[in-house]
Amino acid sequence: IDMDYTFNSNDVIDRLSGETKNLVVFEVMFKGSIENASDETPVSIVASECDKDNEGQTVKLAPSTIGTTATDKSDGDHELMAGKDAVITDEVKYEGLIPGKEYTLHATLMDKKTGEPLKVADKGVTAELKFTPNSESGTVSINLGEFDATSLDGHTLVVFEELTKQSDIDDKTTDVTVAEHKDINDEGQSVTVTSTPAGSTYGKTGVDMTNIAIAIGILLIAAGCATAYGIKSRKTTKGDADESAEDNTEA
Repeated sequence: IDMDYTFNSNDVIDRLSGETKNLVVFEVMFKGSIENASDETPVSIVASECDKDNEGQTVKLAPSTIGTTATDKSDGDHELMAGKDAVITDEVKYEGLIPGKEYTLHATLMDKKTGEPLKVADKGVTAELKFTPNSESGTVSINLGEFDATSLDGHTLVVFEELTKQSDIDDKTTDVTVAEHKDINDEGQSVTVTSTPAGSTYGKTGVDMTNIAIAIGILLIAAGCATAYGIKSRKTTKGDADESAEDNTEA
Protein backbone atom coordinates (compact mmCIF):
# COMPACT_ATOMS: atom_id res chain seq x y z
CA ILE A 1 0.00 0.00 0.00
CA ASP A 2 1.04 3.61 -0.54
CA MET A 3 0.77 6.21 2.20
CA ASP A 4 1.18 9.96 1.67
CA TYR A 5 2.35 12.42 4.31
CA THR A 6 1.37 16.04 3.69
CA PHE A 7 3.17 18.82 5.60
CA ASN A 8 4.68 22.27 5.11
CA SER A 9 8.40 21.71 4.64
CA ASN A 10 9.08 25.42 5.30
CA ASP A 11 8.15 24.73 8.92
CA VAL A 12 10.78 21.98 9.13
CA ILE A 13 13.86 23.65 7.66
CA ASP A 14 15.02 27.21 7.01
CA ARG A 15 15.35 27.07 3.24
CA LEU A 16 17.03 30.44 2.80
CA SER A 17 19.83 29.56 5.21
CA GLY A 18 20.60 26.36 3.29
CA GLU A 19 19.50 24.06 6.12
CA THR A 20 18.94 20.39 5.28
CA LYS A 21 17.39 17.61 7.30
CA ASN A 22 16.94 13.86 6.92
CA LEU A 23 13.41 12.57 7.46
CA VAL A 24 12.87 8.90 8.35
CA VAL A 25 9.51 7.14 8.20
CA PHE A 26 8.62 4.86 11.14
CA GLU A 27 5.77 2.43 10.58
CA VAL A 28 3.90 0.10 12.89
CA MET A 29 1.23 -2.37 11.77
CA PHE A 30 -1.54 -3.30 14.21
CA LYS A 31 -4.07 -6.09 14.12
CA GLY A 32 -7.39 -4.79 15.22
CA SER A 33 -8.79 -1.28 15.67
CA ILE A 34 -6.83 1.13 17.82
CA GLU A 35 -9.84 3.42 18.21
CA ASN A 36 -12.08 0.62 19.42
CA ALA A 37 -9.48 -1.23 21.47
CA SER A 38 -10.63 -2.67 24.84
CA ASP A 39 -9.93 -5.57 27.10
CA GLU A 40 -12.38 -7.64 25.11
CA THR A 41 -10.96 -6.62 21.75
CA PRO A 42 -7.24 -6.11 22.28
CA VAL A 43 -4.92 -4.70 19.67
CA SER A 44 -1.64 -6.36 18.93
CA ILE A 45 1.42 -5.27 16.91
CA VAL A 46 2.13 -7.72 14.11
CA ALA A 47 4.98 -5.85 12.34
CA SER A 48 7.07 -2.72 12.63
CA GLU A 49 9.85 -0.88 10.82
CA CYS A 50 11.44 1.77 13.04
CA ASP A 51 15.11 2.01 12.08
CA LYS A 52 16.34 5.61 11.87
CA ASP A 53 19.47 4.43 10.01
CA ASN A 54 17.51 2.69 7.25
CA GLU A 55 18.41 4.56 4.05
CA GLY A 56 15.41 3.09 2.24
CA GLN A 57 13.10 4.89 4.69
CA THR A 58 15.05 8.14 4.56
CA VAL A 59 14.25 11.24 2.52
CA LYS A 60 16.58 14.24 2.53
CA LEU A 61 14.76 17.53 2.85
CA ALA A 62 16.95 20.05 1.02
CA PRO A 63 16.39 23.66 -0.03
CA SER A 64 16.29 25.01 -3.56
CA THR A 65 19.35 27.09 -4.46
CA ILE A 66 20.26 29.67 -7.08
CA GLY A 67 23.58 31.16 -8.17
CA THR A 68 23.86 34.11 -10.54
CA THR A 69 26.34 35.76 -12.92
CA ALA A 70 25.61 39.34 -14.05
CA THR A 71 27.23 40.81 -17.18
CA ASP A 72 26.92 43.67 -19.67
CA LYS A 73 24.57 42.35 -22.36
CA SER A 74 26.51 44.02 -25.19
CA ASP A 75 29.76 42.08 -24.72
CA GLY A 76 29.34 39.69 -21.78
CA ASP A 77 31.89 41.23 -19.40
CA HIS A 78 31.55 42.83 -15.97
CA GLU A 79 32.14 46.37 -17.26
CA LEU A 80 29.32 48.61 -18.49
CA MET A 81 29.63 51.82 -20.52
CA ALA A 82 27.91 54.84 -18.99
CA GLY A 83 25.27 55.18 -21.71
CA LYS A 84 21.55 55.77 -21.97
CA ASP A 85 20.61 52.27 -23.13
CA ALA A 86 22.43 50.06 -20.61
CA VAL A 87 21.27 46.46 -20.25
CA ILE A 88 22.52 43.95 -17.69
CA THR A 89 21.91 40.24 -18.24
CA ASP A 90 21.84 37.88 -15.29
CA GLU A 91 22.28 34.15 -15.86
CA VAL A 92 20.75 32.18 -13.00
CA LYS A 93 21.73 28.61 -12.22
CA TYR A 94 19.16 26.75 -10.13
CA GLU A 95 19.09 23.44 -8.29
CA GLY A 96 16.45 21.56 -6.35
CA LEU A 97 13.35 22.79 -8.18
CA ILE A 98 10.26 20.71 -8.87
CA PRO A 99 9.92 19.90 -12.59
CA GLY A 100 6.58 21.00 -14.05
CA LYS A 101 5.90 23.62 -11.36
CA GLU A 102 5.88 27.34 -12.22
CA TYR A 103 8.42 29.58 -10.52
CA THR A 104 8.91 33.35 -10.63
CA LEU A 105 12.34 34.95 -10.66
CA HIS A 106 12.56 38.50 -9.29
CA ALA A 107 15.68 40.59 -10.04
CA THR A 108 16.61 43.94 -8.46
CA LEU A 109 19.61 46.12 -9.31
CA MET A 110 21.47 47.39 -6.23
CA ASP A 111 23.97 50.26 -5.92
CA LYS A 112 26.97 48.98 -3.94
CA LYS A 113 27.92 52.51 -2.83
CA THR A 114 24.66 52.98 -0.97
CA GLY A 115 23.66 49.38 -0.35
CA GLU A 116 20.18 50.36 -1.55
CA PRO A 117 18.18 49.54 -4.69
CA LEU A 118 19.35 51.62 -7.65
CA LYS A 119 17.05 54.51 -8.57
CA VAL A 120 16.96 55.93 -12.10
CA ALA A 121 14.50 58.81 -12.56
CA ASP A 122 13.07 57.87 -9.14
CA LYS A 123 12.33 54.34 -10.33
CA GLY A 124 13.99 51.09 -9.43
CA VAL A 125 15.59 48.84 -12.05
CA THR A 126 13.85 45.48 -11.70
CA ALA A 127 12.74 42.52 -13.79
CA GLU A 128 10.52 39.48 -13.38
CA LEU A 129 10.54 36.15 -15.20
CA LYS A 130 8.11 33.24 -14.90
CA PHE A 131 9.36 29.83 -15.98
CA THR A 132 8.58 26.15 -15.57
CA PRO A 133 11.66 23.91 -15.28
CA ASN A 134 11.83 20.58 -17.08
CA SER A 135 14.35 19.24 -14.57
CA GLU A 136 15.37 20.01 -11.02
CA SER A 137 18.52 21.83 -12.17
CA GLY A 138 19.28 24.17 -15.06
CA THR A 139 19.78 27.82 -16.02
CA VAL A 140 17.63 30.76 -17.09
CA SER A 141 18.58 34.30 -18.15
CA ILE A 142 16.86 37.53 -17.17
CA ASN A 143 17.53 41.05 -18.51
CA LEU A 144 17.46 44.26 -16.47
CA GLY A 145 17.12 47.30 -18.73
CA GLU A 146 17.27 49.35 -20.73
CA PHE A 147 18.15 52.05 -18.20
CA ASP A 148 20.08 55.34 -18.25
CA ALA A 149 23.57 54.81 -16.81
CA THR A 150 25.10 58.13 -17.95
CA SER A 151 25.35 59.47 -14.38
CA LEU A 152 26.62 56.21 -12.84
CA ASP A 153 30.30 56.37 -13.83
CA GLY A 154 32.33 54.60 -11.13
CA HIS A 155 29.33 52.87 -9.54
CA THR A 156 29.26 49.11 -9.04
CA LEU A 157 25.83 47.59 -9.66
CA VAL A 158 24.90 44.28 -8.04
CA VAL A 159 21.95 42.07 -9.03
CA PHE A 160 19.86 40.62 -6.20
CA GLU A 161 17.69 37.61 -7.09
CA GLU A 162 14.70 36.03 -5.38
CA LEU A 163 12.90 32.86 -6.50
CA THR A 164 9.27 32.28 -5.49
CA LYS A 165 6.67 29.58 -6.02
CA GLN A 166 2.96 29.60 -5.31
CA SER A 167 1.93 27.23 -2.53
CA ASP A 168 -1.34 26.47 -0.75
CA ILE A 169 -0.93 27.40 2.91
CA ASP A 170 -3.94 27.34 5.24
CA ASP A 171 -6.21 27.00 2.21
CA LYS A 172 -4.74 30.16 0.68
CA THR A 173 -2.52 30.46 -2.40
CA THR A 174 0.63 32.29 -1.30
CA ASP A 175 3.89 33.25 -3.01
CA VAL A 176 6.61 31.53 -1.00
CA THR A 177 10.28 32.46 -1.36
CA VAL A 178 12.15 29.21 -1.99
CA ALA A 179 15.63 30.61 -2.78
CA GLU A 180 17.51 33.88 -2.97
CA HIS A 181 20.96 35.22 -3.85
CA LYS A 182 21.65 38.60 -2.23
CA ASP A 183 25.34 39.25 -1.65
CA ILE A 184 26.43 42.87 -2.17
CA ASN A 185 30.10 41.75 -2.29
CA ASP A 186 29.65 38.95 -4.84
CA GLU A 187 31.83 39.87 -7.84
CA GLY A 188 29.94 37.41 -10.03
CA GLN A 189 26.75 39.40 -9.48
CA SER A 190 28.48 42.77 -10.01
CA VAL A 191 28.92 45.06 -13.02
CA THR A 192 30.99 48.28 -12.86
CA VAL A 193 29.89 51.35 -14.81
CA THR A 194 32.68 53.31 -16.52
CA SER A 195 33.20 55.96 -19.19
CA THR A 196 36.89 55.06 -19.62
CA PRO A 197 37.37 51.28 -19.91
CA ALA A 198 40.59 49.85 -18.53
CA GLY A 199 43.53 49.23 -20.86
CA SER A 200 44.23 50.87 -24.21
CA THR A 201 40.90 49.93 -25.79
CA TYR A 202 38.82 52.96 -26.67
CA GLY A 203 35.12 52.75 -25.87
CA LYS A 204 33.19 49.52 -26.37
CA THR A 205 34.04 49.26 -30.06
CA GLY A 206 37.07 47.14 -29.39
CA VAL A 207 39.51 49.56 -31.11
CA ASP A 208 42.99 48.96 -29.69
CA MET A 209 45.18 52.12 -29.84
CA THR A 210 48.35 50.02 -29.62
CA ASN A 211 47.42 48.16 -32.77
CA ILE A 212 46.59 51.47 -34.48
CA ALA A 213 50.02 52.86 -33.56
CA ILE A 214 51.74 49.77 -34.94
CA ALA A 215 49.70 50.01 -38.16
CA ILE A 216 50.60 53.70 -38.57
CA GLY A 217 54.27 52.87 -38.00
CA ILE A 218 54.17 50.17 -40.66
CA LEU A 219 52.51 52.57 -43.11
CA LEU A 220 55.15 55.25 -42.42
CA ILE A 221 57.98 52.77 -42.97
CA ALA A 222 56.35 51.54 -46.17
CA ALA A 223 55.91 55.14 -47.34
CA GLY A 224 59.57 55.88 -46.54
CA CYS A 225 60.73 52.83 -48.46
CA ALA A 226 58.56 53.77 -51.43
CA THR A 227 59.95 57.31 -51.40
CA ALA A 228 63.56 56.09 -51.23
CA TYR A 229 62.91 53.64 -54.04
CA GLY A 230 61.38 56.41 -56.14
CA ILE A 231 64.40 58.70 -55.61
CA LYS A 232 66.80 55.90 -56.47
CA SER A 233 64.82 55.06 -59.59
CA ARG A 234 64.91 58.70 -60.71
CA LYS A 235 68.67 58.88 -60.12
CA THR A 236 69.20 55.70 -62.10
CA THR A 237 67.06 56.98 -64.96
CA LYS A 238 68.89 60.32 -64.96
CA GLY A 239 72.27 58.57 -64.95
CA ASP A 240 71.30 56.40 -67.91
CA ALA A 241 70.12 59.48 -69.80
CA ASP A 242 73.42 61.30 -69.15
CA GLU A 243 75.46 58.31 -70.36
CA SER A 244 73.33 58.12 -73.49
CA ALA A 245 73.94 61.83 -74.17
CA GLU A 246 77.69 61.45 -73.77
CA ASP A 247 77.70 58.54 -76.21
CA ASN A 248 75.86 60.63 -78.77
CA THR A 249 78.31 63.52 -78.34
CA GLU A 250 81.30 61.27 -78.90
CA ALA A 251 79.70 59.84 -82.00
